[in-house]
Amino acid sequence: MSGEKSILNATSRLAIGGTICAFLMALTVAITLLPIAENARIATEKAVYSVFPGSAKYVEFAIDGNILKAADVQTSKTADRVYATYDAGGKLSGITFKAKARGFQDDVIVLYGYNPEKECITGYKVLKSNETAGFGSKISTDENFMKNFTCLDVRLNAEKTGLLNRIKMTASGKKTNQWEFDAIASATITSRAMEKMLVGGTEKILPIIAKNMDILRNGNK
Repeated sequence: MSGEKSILNATSRLAIGGTICAFLMALTVAITLLPIAENARIATEKAVYSVFPGSAKYVEFAIDGNILKAADVQTSKTADRVYATYDAGGKLSGITFKAKARGFQDDVIVLYGYNPEKECITGYKVLKSNETAGFGSKISTDENFMKNFTCLDVRLNAEKTGLLNRIKMTASGKKTNQWEFDAIASATITSRAMEKMLVGGTEKILPIIAKNMDILRNGNK
C-alpha cells in the first residue's frame, strides 16, 4: 500500500512539475514574442513613412482572397498585408506592400511604394538583406540603382488581371523602357532577386489593389 502511495505521490509531483514547466515555457514565449512583434510593427511603420514621407497616418489592410480588410487582432499573422498612407486631409497618398525573394546569401525582403494614380513603383525600403557588403548591399545605398524606382511602370492590362508589361532587369546602363531597371554592377544575383520579387509581388497584389481602390481611398472609415 505504501508503495502505491509512493508511486502516486511521485506521479503527482511529476504532473505538477510538468504543468509548472509548461506554464513557465508559455510565459517565456509570450514575454519574448510580444517585444519581437512590437519591434516588427515599429520597423514596418518607419519603413512605410520612409517610402511615403509626409503622410499623416497609415492603415494596415490584410488580403483575404481578392478582398482587402482592415487588419485587427483577429487577422491571421500569415495574411499578406497592404499599407495605405493618407495625408492630413485623409486623402490616399500611397500604397505599400512587401515582397520577398532569395538573394545570394539569404532572403531579401523589400517594402515597395505604389502610386495608383501614376501606376508606378515610386520607391522602396529594404527590410531585410544579408547580402555581401559593397556588392548586394548596394540595393540600400546605390543612388543610381535606386533612381530606377522613381517611377517604375507597373500599369495593369485592360482586364486588371496582370501587368501590361512584365518588369525586366537589364544590364547596367541598358534600360530603354520605363518597366525596366538597370542591374547593380557586380551584383547580378541580388538584382535578379529584385526582379523576381517585383514581378511576383506586383502580379499578385496590384490586381487586388485595383479591385479594392474604394476601400483603400476610404481607409478604415
